[in-house]
Amino acid sequence: MVKETTLAVPLFIKERRKKLNISQEKLAERVGVTTATISNLETGRNGFTDKTLAAIAEALKCRPVDLLVPLGNDDKVEGEVAVKALLRKISGLPEDAINPLWRLISGYLEDAE
Repeated sequence: MVKETTLAVPLFIKERRKKLNISQEKLAERVGVTTATISNLETGRNGFTDKTLAAIAEALKCRPVDLLVPLGNDDKVEGEVAVKALLRKISGLPEDAINPLWRLISGYLEDAE
């Protein structure tokens, strides 16, 4: 069994939520968490688990990896090297978190295919 780890990296939930005209309350309801949880994720006060990230992505009609990049980002993120380079740009993310995050992201990408 894989240990579930809470990750604290910036997410781009709010801009996607607003684009879909969904309130924090409605998103929380769809995800099965509290409104405070959504608020804390949007402001970066709390991290997330892979299950929470997947549930939020489903509720926002996007892929989990899409929540790690700004909406409207024209830069294509393709392949392990590009994703790891993007992760290294996240302020405060330790280097030893890069590979586990890549495994998490690549797993979601494989599931989506």
